Amino acid sequence: MDGAEISDQAFAETLTHILTLIEELLAAGKLRAHPTYFECVTAMAFEYFARERVDFAVFEVGPGRPPRRTNILSPLVTIITRIDFDHENFWATR
Repeated sequence: MDGAEISDQAFAETLTHILTLIEELLAAGKLRAHPTYFECVTAMAFEYFARERVDFAVFEVGPGRPPRRTNILSPLVTIITRIDFDHENFWATR
C-alpha cells in the first residue's frame, strides 16, 4: 500500500485467517473443494485491503478460465486493455 509491500507479519496473519476460514467452510460442507492459489491470494488481498481500510485498490483481472473470482467487485473505474504478446502462448494453447 502506498508503494510498500505487505509486511511478512501481516501476510502471515492474513494467510492464517483465510486458511482458517477455508477449513471451516470445507468442514461445514459450504465449499466443494479447496480454493485455487489464485482464489486464495485474491481473498487475502480483499481481506488485507478491507482490514487496512484502503480508499482505493487496483485489481488486475483477466478473461481466463474458469471465470476469475474477482467478478464480485463493483468498480468505480474499469480499464480494458488488449492481450499482449506475453500472454500469446497461454491463449494459443487454450
